[in-house]
Amino acid sequence: TLLEFQNRRCKVKDVLDKLVASLDVCRKHQAQYEWNNWMRRLDMEMSSADTHRVICTDFGATLDLSAAEKDNCSVDNHAVLAIYFVLSNWRMVKYKTDKNECDETIICDCDKWLFFGDTISRGKKNDHVFHNSCLTHIIKYSNNERVRQGKNKLPINIVHTDNCAPQYKCRQNFLQVATACDHRDGIILHKFAQKYRFKGSWDATGKLVKQAINQLEMRNIRLPDAKACYFKLREELGRDGTEPKTRKLLEYERSNDKRMLKNTTLTLQRTFVGLGVENKEEYDELTKDSSNTHIVFTDRTCVPDTKTISGTQSLFQVQGCKEKCSNGKYDLDIFHLQCSCTSCRTNPQDVQACHYLQDRNWKRIAVSPLVEQEKERTREDYENLTV
Repeated sequence: TLLEFQNRRCKVKDVLDKLVASLDVCRKHQAQYEWNNWMRRLDMEMSSADTHRVICTDFGATLDLSAAEKDNCSVDNHAVLAIYFVLSNWRMVKYKTDKNECDETIICDCDKWLFFGDTISRGKKNDHVFHNSCLTHIIKYSNNERVRQGKNKLPINIVHTDNCAPQYKCRQNFLQVATACDHRDGIILHKFAQKYRFKGSWDATGKLVKQAINQLEMRNIRLPDAKACYFKLREELGRDGTEPKTRKLLEYERSNDKRMLKNTTLTLQRTFVGLGVENKEEYDELTKDSSNTHIVFTDRTCVPDTKTISGTQSLFQVQGCKEKCSNGKYDLDIFHLQCSCTSCRTNPQDVQACHYLQDRNWKRIAVSPLVEQEKERTREDYENLTV
């Protein structure tokens, strides 16, 4: 809330003391976001092509699927949109400068994923269930694609998000990070941004999707739900990397042309459009048609849960381990400060080798899925029990 201006008479010393106190707080926030932004930049620009995959993701604002021509008493439908930017295949390339001298730079491949989901049933759908279902699909698809190309699966997946509690910073998502070694062919390093001044290309993508929806509506092509968005927009927004602009950039790279520098870190090569469904019968029906690619089942009937992890809001990085413990539990490393130093990028499992470990407040805790009787009740559960 904004405070109204008021007239006050204060001594100059009191005014300066308040200013100094405010600056002391501001410096901590500034140091935090500058550090986090620098770590994210290191991940996005200097990761290893043989071991790393960097994923920057966010939920777009809920889509209001309003019709161009409305009937009386019509109510707009809504849809969820999850956006993922996936970076991989870093490589050092050379190019000729204007003075005909040789220079070199690092470039990578960047793919965009758009997943639509319905909001018909009760409860918000832009949550950890939708996020993790789509993330697992992206990792499996990318690994299978690498195997077909004769390459190895990437064992390290670095995920950058904001710190929204229902979507990412919750115990259910932490459990998914810890158990990634079982169903994601590698480990997950989930890094959370600071509260303010965290935006990227993935945040602006939602506007492009809404613009495409509005343009189709103005052409009387109705998009009443998420499924219609999937079928129509995969034609409008989907890209397979054969477009002239993408082919030109690859040709510049092969010929060592300076214009290859237009291929920046977040220059898109391909765009994939997917659909998340929470009904098993609908999922089975859609996947019968081989042309319906990237259909994800967001199973909400049995969501894995674990005990609350203390100090959740103070964490800025969580990561799992390569394998399950002998006692059936999973180790989860939690940090109050994220890091992308050379040691952490080379082997994030060797936490002791981190250059900044003394500043990160590191803890390793054991987590495990709760059985049905142990699950913690939510506020909604208690409301349902109320007569």
